Amino acid sequence: MAERIVSMHELRGDRKGTWSVKVSGNWRVTFTFAGKNAENVNYEDYH
Repeated sequence: MAERIVSMHELRGDRKGTWSVKVSGNWRVTFTFAGKNAENVNYEDYH
């Protein structure tokens, strides 16, 4: 089974505090943290 490298990073500007993980093509999952838990989880086309 092939391993995937997760590209997770914090967004900048007015979205600071929101984290992003690339899924495929233009799609990403974004979320914020509340302690150790993720909340405000969204699946977005960012282009």
